[in-house]
Amino acid sequence: MSVNFKKLIEKYVLPVSMVVGFLVFLLFENVSVLEQYRRSISNFVNPIIPACVCVMLYSAFCKVQLEKMKPRKWHFYLLISQLVLSLALVGIITYFKDFTYKEALIGALVCVVGPTAASAGVVASKLGGEESTISGFMIVSNAMCAVTIPLLLPLVNGRGESHFFLEFLNILRMVFPIIIVPFVLAQLTKLYFKRLHHFMLTKFKDLAFYVWSASLVLITARACSNAYHANLTLISALALLTAAVAVCIVHFGLGRVVGSFFNEKVNAGQAFGQRNMIFCIYVALTYTDPISSIVATLHMLVQNFYNSYQIIEYKK
Repeated sequence: MSVNFKKLIEKYVLPVSMVVGFLVFLLFENVSVLEQYRRSISNFVNPIIPACVCVMLYSAFCKVQLEKMKPRKWHFYLLISQLVLSLALVGIITYFKDFTYKEALIGALVCVVGPTAASAGVVASKLGGEESTISGFMIVSNAMCAVTIPLLLPLVNGRGESHFFLEFLNILRMVFPIIIVPFVLAQLTKLYFKRLHHFMLTKFKDLAFYVWSASLVLITARACSNAYHANLTLISALALLTAAVAVCIVHFGLGRVVGSFFNEKVNAGQAFGQRNMIFCIYVALTYTDPISSIVATLHMLVQNFYNSYQIIEYKK
């Protein structure tokens, strides 16, 4: 594959994947012959999405060199900030139980509690940042999410305190392996399967990118279907969009503010701002009201458009 063609794909993969996902949604909604297969195809696709997340994380963790990473002070402050924001949103959602646009708040919570994206370091390096320091934060961010997501989401699902422990165990059982297993496998690959590790770093170094593109098609189609069948009003749609934009601004803004105290504005901004939205959308679709996944989908759009703008401005 030529370098120019690869750059062209990387430049337009986000809109193309989302358009393809939207077309798949339209196809299944409007072609009567396909309607009878919708449920069986949905059951087939459901396990593919977490599998894609595992592959993306495994590929990312294979590239991380633990011996070259060390904890930074701003890592700690960002983790504390993420925890405080998450608890604040949980408090607001549980206090205003009958809030009309509760789904927007739950969607915001899923975005806030989500882990840092594997691509955050790549984007930071294009903005003059350091990829290795963000990779270190990505690991601790994913580790924290493996614990906080099962703890916090049952509190906002509105199914009563008696169901909390069962929901905690259920979400922990599903989320923990998705995050931790790829990390363990990546470390085992480095230690005992060096040829495979070399192969992953050379021949399959862009595996996560292409898996992300494919999963984006599936995620978009499912999110569009949920939005369509939810019969959202214009005000409800605006509430979801507002939540996504607000969380994105807080993420990048707070990250850059914290980073400015340590001369790490670019690194901290990307580490806190760019989230693994494929994972967040999966969590929202699986463990909360599916409408909440629209917030994560919109957040993904906003964060990618913002990063594209940053790169263009930096290269001027």
